[in-house]
Amino acid sequence: MSKKRVLTLVILFILLLIAVLLKLGLVSLIKGEALSARAESQQTRTVCYYQYDRGDICDRNGQNLTNVKESALVIFLTMVEDDAQTAEKISRLFNLPPEKTAYFINCARNEGRKTLILKTGLSKSDCNKFNELPIGAYILPLYARYAATGTAVHLIGSVVRSQDGLFHGTAGLELLYDQYLQNRGGPKIAAFADEKGRLITESGFRLIGGHQEKNFRLLLTIDKEYQEILEKALAPFSGAAVLMCPQTGEILACASSPSYDPYYWNNSDRQQVFFNKAFGQYPPASVFKVLLTAAALEEKLPLKEDFFCSGSYLLSNGHAVHCHKRTGHGIEDLQTALANSCNPYFLDLALRLGGKTLKSYANKFSLTEQKVLGYSAAKGSSIDFNSAVDADIANVAIGEKGVSLSPVQVAQLLSVIANGGMSVTPRLVLNFSNNDGEIISSFSQESSQRVISSETANKVRELLFYAANEGTGKNAAATTVAIGGKTGTSQNKGVWFAGFAPAENPRWVLAVYIDNGSAGGKEGAAVFAETISKVVDLSGI
Repeated sequence: MSKKRVLTLVILFILLLIAVLLKLGLVSLIKGEALSARAESQQTRTVCYYQYDRGDICDRNGQNLTNVKESALVIFLTMVEDDAQTAEKISRLFNLPPEKTAYFINCARNEGRKTLILKTGLSKSDCNKFNELPIGAYILPLYARYAATGTAVHLIGSVVRSQDGLFHGTAGLELLYDQYLQNRGGPKIAAFADEKGRLITESGFRLIGGHQEKNFRLLLTIDKEYQEILEKALAPFSGAAVLMCPQTGEILACASSPSYDPYYWNNSDRQQVFFNKAFGQYPPASVFKVLLTAAALEEKLPLKEDFFCSGSYLLSNGHAVHCHKRTGHGIEDLQTALANSCNPYFLDLALRLGGKTLKSYANKFSLTEQKVLGYSAAKGSSIDFNSAVDADIANVAIGEKGVSLSPVQVAQLLSVIANGGMSVTPRLVLNFSNNDGEIISSFSQESSQRVISSETANKVRELLFYAANEGTGKNAAATTVAIGGKTGTSQNKGVWFAGFAPAENPRWVLAVYIDNGSAGGKEGAAVFAETISKVVDLSGI
């Protein structure tokens, strides 16, 4: 080959090399950022930093009841090859019901979702299992909509994904304030993975995007720590309990038991699952005798000091109403009758007061219908009886047919006694504001009116102190402060204990209702004593 030809080939090779280098440089200069982003996206797995695109629900101190930062088990569905095997392995690792895991994966598939947050609130030992996870499953830190503790689930409610792709409230505050809680906006959390989908932990996590255009915060009257105390005390039973500030009517804790999983429920039983028993209405039984006592004292009705309880009371129609103590209590006055929860004494008292007077006092105490500021409570007449019929008056006198109250209403009744005779309106929501801190709306306490004289209220408090310490409520008095209160045991097996603490200067009123209990002085008193003792300890008094 001639030198000329060799030189020509060398020049052509050099020109070709220069052309290639120029092309690569041009591509790197013009498209490098886009290609880099594509390569990064192929190695990055993202999930919303906030599990649901919704605003915060907080307690009175600003502690989040929703959007709680926790470690979560996240499944990237596009990486999962076998749903059944993945569900089985995850269920075994985290002690989850296999059918529940499979249900969540299936629902996410049907909704066309790419990611699934399967479990939140992972413990440290759970987080240490990340190397055993199947492909497509990761443990990531994010803000779970509902705390793993399940705090206040009946109040908060739940959400469902609608056809518009958004999560909408289906019960509780999530439903009531749905239009304000929607569209929080927020960043995504990115986790880097290798070509096999394994998490590159050395790269850590990174927040990307997520400008928040709108975010409303709902501030409740609830105290998170009080709420957790009350829920733990109530957990062994089916029922409800309400802790209230007697001066303001603010609901400091509101529990309904049994609890439920806000992530896992079936449409067929949604009404039963979501029903908040704290707002359900039940016969108040002997707790209603507190109202009769206040009415008799306020009306200055002559009180019998030597009433004889034989074990039954004969009505004008010839029907005998029995006392819970069939052998009778013997001679009693108002104090011992209230302490013993004597039916005959209060039947006689109610008949002498008259049905119209009873209705008027129920109205004065705002018990004729349920009202809760900032919340949609169960409606319906609480007092419905014929005030001219002795048998109807007798039923109401012992808190049975003709009267039904919720735990919230019973706490309201006791609050009037505890605060010196002034009316209160139960309140659950303080305000809601935007992400600039601007208050959009607030729920101020309604003006208070005098219901009974302070003298009457103080006297009833003294009587309830005696009832809780010497009468049927003795078990509730096992607290670190003096208390006052009243038991109730209904004919439908619902039992109550409602009272206040401390006895001298009440700061809390607590109403406890238990389904299918044996006696208010047993189950109801136990929940009361445990709750008040822990609340007092927490408050440092």
